[in-house]
Amino acid sequence: MWCAVKWGERFHGRPGAWVAGLLTALWPDLVLMAPHPLEETLSADILLPAIYLVEACRGQAGLRSISAAGFLLGLAFALREQLAPAIAIAGIFLCRRSPQRWALALAAASLPVLAAGLLDWFTWGQMFRSFWMNIYLNLGRGVASGYFDSSSPAYYPLNLLYAWLWSALFIAYFAWQGARKLPVAGACAAAIIITHCLIAHKEMRFIFPATTLLIPLAGIGLAGACAKRKYLLMACILAGPYMSPVFLMMVQWQDSASTFYTALARQHPCLVSIQTWNRGFWPIFPVFDARTRFTGPPLPGEVAPDAIVASADTAQIPPGFTRQACAPESWIPFHKRLPEICYWTRPVTACAQGPSTPFTLVFPPAARPFIIPGRLPLTP
Repeated sequence: MWCAVKWGERFHGRPGAWVAGLLTALWPDLVLMAPHPLEETLSADILLPAIYLVEACRGQAGLRSISAAGFLLGLAFALREQLAPAIAIAGIFLCRRSPQRWALALAAASLPVLAAGLLDWFTWGQMFRSFWMNIYLNLGRGVASGYFDSSSPAYYPLNLLYAWLWSALFIAYFAWQGARKLPVAGACAAAIIITHCLIAHKEMRFIFPATTLLIPLAGIGLAGACAKRKYLLMACILAGPYMSPVFLMMVQWQDSASTFYTALARQHPCLVSIQTWNRGFWPIFPVFDARTRFTGPPLPGEVAPDAIVASADTAQIPPGFTRQACAPESWIPFHKRLPEICYWTRPVTACAQGPSTPFTLVFPPAARPFIIPGRLPLTP
């Protein structure tokens, strides 16, 4: 939002700062994704200020600004290497034909990349293992597209229309207007969307860094569109995503999970078994107190949990447990309605002590030969 405000003020003064800032602050995608500690969100947090510095360095720039821009671009790459085409575009705009700029920017960018390589060496025993293994397994072995799913190149444009309704057309037009003033930001946003359209496995969160660029650009374009009715037009644009079934689904999803786990936390369980892989109903740890532990499905002979969280249609609940409450899965038109998530509890007088089954990670079959023994627990 700070970048949007500064860009709007740069081109359209204080009114432009308000328009670009408000559109960015109120855009629901940014609000919903901001608290998620995913690599797409973290890389977007880094890429946007990096491009802000690149745009500022297009004229005469000091060595400190060039170094800072290069460092942030390198850090964005270390967080998500799929942004490499957009980062390369930003680097070309930053350095142009200046050997001094290239040397300075590449030296600064290599620091976070080298740090990520050393982290791989420390944790996995091989330099840059997470970088090349990601590329090899997904492109060479087809893990993501085969184990999860694959989508057509039209996935992102169609889903943006579904998620933003009529506002998608307004955002495209005004972002194009803003990109005429900020070509680096516009080119990087386009590169992110285009390159991800070519990747078989697609999720909307993958292009979140592009969204964080498109909305400020649209705010700049909107600020220069019509002086008298821009706030009315902004309200019309914001109404699209807020009236979308996707937004209603996300709000219901997160509200259901929050209410569900808050109710479970009030019972102060000592050991909670999570038996569903539903990503919307993973535990919200802050609502529980310090004594609550979490485990996967318990194995025979292990300490029985005090509470079980599972899908209502597949749960195999041991004797002595009573179902307490269920939460509906989110649902949107044209999608299959999923079963409810419930939790069961049993009477306990004190916290049971003893070992518990740790959470285990499920790996696709094509990736199993590359697992380093002893590094991560493996589900059979």
